[in-house]
Amino acid sequence: MIYIHKLSQLSPKIADIEVIPIIRNIKDKINFPLTNESIESSFIEYYVKDENLTLMENSLRAVDILLEDLIKIYNEKNPTYEQINIARAIKLVEEIPNPLKNNIEYSKNLLNRKQDIFDELFNIINLLPNTINIEDKRKLNDRINELFNHILRNRDFSFNYNDLINEVHTSHIKDLYNMIDNGFLFHVRLEEELAKTKFNVIKLRIPQELLLTSEKIKEGVLEIKQGVDKAYQINMNSINFALLLYSYIRVLHK
Repeated sequence: MIYIHKLSQLSPKIADIEVIPIIRNIKDKINFPLTNESIESSFIEYYVKDENLTLMENSLRAVDILLEDLIKIYNEKNPTYEQINIARAIKLVEEIPNPLKNNIEYSKNLLNRKQDIFDELFNIINLLPNTINIEDKRKLNDRINELFNHILRNRDFSFNYNDLINEVHTSHIKDLYNMIDNGFLFHVRLEEELAKTKFNVIKLRIPQELLLTSEKIKEGVLEIKQGVDKAYQINMNSINFALLLYSYIRVLHK
């Protein structure tokens, strides 16, 4: 996408601009009569897949394990750690479960209704060029809006993302991973702070078992990050799916 870079940016006005190159591409490649196979090949890359669901479910399970590890080292109150940063890490990880669960349910719903959604997609696209009667157009428009509702979770042409994984979560989990990689969990002494000592030097004074614990936590964050990133990609793909359908409507509607 050229103009849409956030889940919040989908709107009819932006869509009209975003679909210009998509419409041009459809017009260059479209072949009549349209077949279900050709339509599916255009849309399927934007549809959720079973392996996406597995990845998100694995990440959700990893959240509980990671929180357990973080709470454990927080309760140890070892002065080698930085308590405030551990508490912050816990708070960031606690942001993830609810929106990730919602994304899993959203994805399950799309997977369970995949055949129905694609059947309706085929029907709508094939009806578009031949629907002339005003009443038939109204009925077709209702069916189009209902299909958008399944994909966008919203009857308006915008994506209802507020309770799903969004840019806040992807940014926070990425930042947490990078911070832990740079020694975020450990206390930095005043002289190290003043000298701007790099973590690869600071880590030389940290006991090996604590470094291994930090590494385990970093791996847990990475596993969560993979699921969060996949959930976000699924949400962006739904916008792409909607834009592609909108493009076909613009091309075929008379």
